[in-house]
Amino acid sequence: MSLRNTLIRELRKRKSIGVDQYEIEELMGFSKSTASEALSKLEAEGIIVRLKIAGKSKRVWLREYYPYYDPSIIRIGCLKSTEYARFLSIAMDYGERTGTRIMIRFYNDAGSLLQDISSGTLEFALAPIFTETLFALSQHNIVVVGPVASGGSGIFENPTSGSDAIATSESTSMMLLSREFQKKHKNAKLVVFNDPVKARKDFEAGNFKYIAIWEPYASAIDGNKVYDYSDLMDSFPCCGISVPADRYKNGRLTDVVSIYRNGEASIRSDIIDLLAKATKVGKSVVKRSLESYNFHLKYDMHSVMEYMDFIGYPTAEEAIKKVFLL
Repeated sequence: MSLRNTLIRELRKRKSIGVDQYEIEELMGFSKSTASEALSKLEAEGIIVRLKIAGKSKRVWLREYYPYYDPSIIRIGCLKSTEYARFLSIAMDYGERTGTRIMIRFYNDAGSLLQDISSGTLEFALAPIFTETLFALSQHNIVVVGPVASGGSGIFENPTSGSDAIATSESTSMMLLSREFQKKHKNAKLVVFNDPVKARKDFEAGNFKYIAIWEPYASAIDGNKVYDYSDLMDSFPCCGISVPADRYKNGRLTDVVSIYRNGEASIRSDIIDLLAKATKVGKSVVKRSLESYNFHLKYDMHSVMEYMDFIGYPTAEEAIKKVFLL
């Protein structure tokens, strides 16, 4: 394997930790001149960032995992959901207008996503607002700057199933949706899934009678919709937008959030393609799923306090002010 590929592979493993340049020279068995030449090329291509940390010592990161603010890029992490289509489209439009590179990373779980934004390797995290809220209140290193949308999910029934179980994902708005469902169906037992594609197939095969699932999988599933998101969750947001606590006043980030809150935007075709690939559904399903969202939500202290009461985590306004940008 070439030094270039070896470096990229190792730096990807190290994420926000990075690698000291001497490690490349000494531990990886490459000469100083060979390592320096390879790093210079990668740096010129914008793939890596080098930072002097002490004396002549330099630390190296992949640019996408650089743990500090880089004005040339905006890195966005999100789960595999079409709820984020409008935000991603606005960010891409903003990047093209300002000459800012937009980098998008998809995650399989909210925990990994929030760990990355807390380490500084993302400018934005788009994740279930339930999980973001608990993380922000406990860690105090991210700020929730607004909701993404409401709606975009529901509870479906497979009447041929002999099981009363309801399948849901863990630590997300789907768990709250399932909680509200259980208040009406007290015998329904929770079954937790990690892979929505597999869960959809298991549901259609009759392995469980009910499933709480989000878009675009909700638009593709073969089942009877028994509850819409709003039936059980009113207009509470499903997901939120969070930023590192030391960047919530950053002009570029506040510009994007302001446009998202107050402006209109068409969903870009390249974002449709990106989400179709990430979620493994057809582009027509992605487009259809967008109709189930409300992207214009009220966001103030009263609405946040109502949400905190709803999730069973009442807290003081002073604590909310520290982790929510209102």
